[in-house]
Amino acid sequence: MNPNDKLLDKLQNEAFARDRRIKQKRLEKEKLKDTLKALAQTTELSEQALLTLAGQMSERQQQKARSRRRWWRVGLFVVFITLCLLAGYALHFVWPVADKVSVSPVRPHQAPMESVPAATIPIERLQPIAPSPARVAPVAIMPVEPLPKPVVQSPCQFADLDTSALSVYAGGAYKGHKLDYAIDNSGHQATQFDVLVNLPGQAVGLILGAYEPSIWQVRWTAKTQIKAVLVTGYHQQIVEGLPDDIPRIISTYKSGHSCGHTYVSSKKQSQINFLSQRFFAQPVTQIHSAKQGQLNISMPMSASVARLSVPTRAMEHSKALAGEAGLNELLHQGLIRPLTEDDVLRWQKKQVLDHNTFMSLSEIVHSSRRGHAYVILHDITVPAGLYGAHSVTFFLPKGVPYPKGKLGHSSLYDFNYSPTRINKYGVTYSLD
Repeated sequence: MNPNDKLLDKLQNEAFARDRRIKQKRLEKEKLKDTLKALAQTTELSEQALLTLAGQMSERQQQKARSRRRWWRVGLFVVFITLCLLAGYALHFVWPVADKVSVSPVRPHQAPMESVPAATIPIERLQPIAPSPARVAPVAIMPVEPLPKPVVQSPCQFADLDTSALSVYAGGAYKGHKLDYAIDNSGHQATQFDVLVNLPGQAVGLILGAYEPSIWQVRWTAKTQIKAVLVTGYHQQIVEGLPDDIPRIISTYKSGHSCGHTYVSSKKQSQINFLSQRFFAQPVTQIHSAKQGQLNISMPMSASVARLSVPTRAMEHSKALAGEAGLNELLHQGLIRPLTEDDVLRWQKKQVLDHNTFMSLSEIVHSSRRGHAYVILHDITVPAGLYGAHSVTFFLPKGVPYPKGKLGHSSLYDFNYSPTRINKYGVTYSLD
């Protein structure tokens, strides 16, 4: 056989085999398509069946819920009718019988005493009885006068205060004009009110109130008679300018006074009247609101009366400088210094190495507060009043003691080993 013929036969056989494989693959593809179509139809049918079943189950549950609510209503109605019947029975039968029953004075385990008729003895048989010589002469008993009850003075009233001709005036605000120091340990900056009372010919009772820790510097005209002063509020309140013979009571939340507290505002008239009734036994006559620490009761301040200076006695109550003045003092003493970019980079680097986290510069110090970030160098007390727009950012390097005082709304980033500290407002971030 010719070799060319053998090659031709071989090529033809390969071509026939290739055609058979192609036909076989086409058949397999058609079978697969038919299978997929059947599966899709089955899936659609099963989804419709599931939806129908879910709808039936939901309708059954709703019917059961309506049935339960219906039986609950019937049960509550039956209970209500039963209680009404029992109350009617008690009103008509039990109480009238109880009113007619009288309690017998006979003691338990004793029989009642029977009345015994008195023996009748003829008058002519009665003989006078001679007095016994051994009888002791009666002692004359003098009537004892009852002891007077001790007068207990209530802590919620002024002792020996005549309130019949008194007029009560209230004045104050949430806060006065700010001072550069604090007068308590609340972390709030102190404020001051300059009070002028001009009510000639009147006996006046004053109610002064503020929320923030405040100093009240009181002045009055010559013919004004201030009889008593009540000072109220949330934080510590101090009154200056009054002579010692004018009684005063300070009732604040922080002092734990049990007679109530508020600050004076037109929206708190009911609370002010409550305090006025407690301390002065009458409602308040007028309520005056202070503006920027100036409180004028009845008559406005004349132009010749300027803003009062900080009283010397009030400075004795101060703890330390507060707010921006306190920060400037710490800067001047070298206890803190302004924050630099190197400090922020050092915090970011250690944060990434130790915790695999990263805080941007804007997250650490807001762009509007870049000039209000400091590094603590020594043991300090955080100035009071660092709230809201006055808040700052502190960095605490390793080895520096944790600062005293309250952060307010400020933040502190601690490089020392300590758990994250969270105070009432500010947050302390720790690297460890």
